[in-house]
Amino acid sequence: MGILIIVGVVVLFATLASRMGGNKQAWESRVSLPEGFGLVGIAGTQDRVILHTRGPKGEALLLAVDPATGKTLGRIAVDGGTP
Repeated sequence: MGILIIVGVVVLFATLASRMGGNKQAWESRVSLPEGFGLVGIAGTQDRVILHTRGPKGEALLLAVDPATGKTLGRIAVDGGTP
């Protein structure tokens, strides 16, 4: 399961990189999830990747990440609902 998530992230970043105009050089970045959080889903936009994560108590956290640098641009804590 973990390998599938890693492969999915790599494919997503590679696809985003190939579709972005300008710099055609290959790049690599690393994203660290908060302690105890796991990756649930991924969505891409023009200039960022949204990582849907879930914490050990079921709390949801969305992370907006710059795919070229791996820098977290913002966090959205999702309150309520069921996991």
